[in-house]
Amino acid sequence: MVSGELFGIDVHEPAEALPTLSPVIPCAVQPLNSEGYADYLWAGVEGKQQVERKTWYEILGGLDSIEDQLRRQLQAHPSVRLILIVEGVAVPSPTGTTVFKETTKGKRRLFYAGKSYFLGP
Repeated sequence: MVSGELFGIDVHEPAEALPTLSPVIPCAVQPLNSEGYADYLWAGVEGKQQVERKTWYEILGGLDSIEDQLRRQLQAHPSVRLILIVEGVAVPSPTGTTVFKETTKGKRRLFYAGKSYFLGP
């Protein structure tokens, strides 16, 4: 990160992002999306970087709109490197793709099959 610059977190990102990151890096919540940026933005030795965060549910539920969003972000800030992070677990299935969900009960982290998406014609 360039001295004096903050790690930017968009206002629509989870509330826990700021308290998780702020102890290790100077950061601030900012309206990045409304300025044409992705969800996270920072400046490093290789220039500005931005990261768009999506889940498999978002990708498989509307790939065209996500491609359009990424295209607009690239056009708005062509000198800023764009990175896409896809969260979650997805595996091929006989009918397309199955997305796995993480349990929220108990102390163990387990995954179970959630929604299946048919990707054919």
